[in-house]
Formats: sequence, C-alpha cells, structure tokens
Amino acid sequence: MKKIYIAFGVILLALLVIGCSGSNNASDNSKSDNAQPATTEQAVQTEEQPALTILDSKLVKEEYGGYSITGTAKANKDLGYAQVDAQFKDANGVILQSSLANVQNLKTGDMWSFKVIGPFEGNVGNYSIAASKSCF
Repeated sequence: MKKIYIAFGVILLALLVIGCSGSNNASDNSKSDNAQPATTEQAVQTEEQPALTILDSKLVKEEYGGYSITGTAKANKDLGYAQVDAQFKDANGVILQSSLANVQNLKTGDMWSFKVIGPFEGNVGNYSIAASKSCF
C-alpha cells in the first residue's frame, strides 16, 4: 500500500514539473530610444471581446404568476456552453432569487433568445443580469 502512495506522489510531482516548465515564448520587450508608446486606439484594438454579449433584456410578469427575464444574447466566438446569470430584486434592492439560463453549441454570431425563470412569490421591482464568466 505504501508503494502505491509513493508511486502516486512521484507521478503527481512529475506532472507538476512538466506543467510548470513550459518554454517562454515571450518576445523581447526592451525599449530603444526611438520606441513610441502605444496609442489608445492600439490598446483598444488589443482588448478581448467578451464571449457572450447581452443585447437586451426585460422583466416580465408571467400570466399565471411569477416573474421571468427575457432577452437576447449574441455569441462573439464559438461556445460549447453559454450562460446568463440573473438576480431578481424587490423595490429596496433585496435579492429575492438568483437564477440562470443556459444553452449549448453557439457559433460565432449566433443570437440566443433566453428566458430566466424567477420567483413566484414576492414583488420583483428590479433585476440584474450578466453573461456568465464560465462561457467556454
């Protein structure tokens, strides 16, 4: 039994060493006297766009009671999984419920009509919604 633990430890250590010893492909960042600082326009172009953008959303009082949030989101890259997270709040900003809606296999440019189901009790006066950071 002791040999199994030792073998497992050696394998784990080897994987850790291999994972931490990748090659450094970073370019040389040394500056010369003629180097110009990057302009704001160049910096904006290098910022990455979010994987999923929420285009619109609205709070809906359901016909048979309860609340939901409906909206549209757009995939900015191919996504195997996408999710929007919502919080339903009362008039004082107290969170009544947190919910989510998700979808699989969006392609770049796909539009997704989502619906987040909310609470059946309480008076929802406001909400917040965001694309989840776990979109991949």
